Amino acid sequence: MKRTVVIVAVVVGVALAAAYNNRGWVYKKRAFVYAVAGELDRAIADFDEAIRLDPKDADTYRNRGLAYNSKGSYDLAIVDFNEAIRLDPKNAVFYTNRGNVYNRKGDYDQGNRVNSLVTSD
Repeated sequence: MKRTVVIVAVVVGVALAAAYNNRGWVYKKRAFVYAVAGELDRAIADFDEAIRLDPKDADTYRNRGLAYNSKGSYDLAIVDFNEAIRLDPKNAVFYTNRGNVYNRKGDYDQGNRVNSLVTSD
C-alpha cells in the first residue's frame, strides 16, 4: 500500500509540475476559446498573461493580434503582428495577417505592398 501511495504522489507531483510549467499554454488555449465565443476582452487578457509567461511565442502575439483586429483595434493588432514577425520572420501567415489589417484600416498601399511581398517569389 505504501508503494502505491508513493507512486500516486509522484505521478500527481509530475502532473502538477507540468501544468505549472505550461501555464502559458493553458492561458493561450483558454484565450482562443474566449475569442471564438466573441469574448474578445477576456481573450486579450488571457493572451496578455500567456505572453507574460512565454514572451517568445510568436503564435500568441498573432492570436492576440487577431483578437485586436476583430475588435477594430488595428494599431494594436499591427504591433502584435510586427512582434510575431520579429520572433518568426519566415512565417508568411504573420505578414499576410498584418497586410490584411492595413487593408481593414484603409491603408491599402501598405496592405497591398505587404501582401505582395508574401506572394512574390
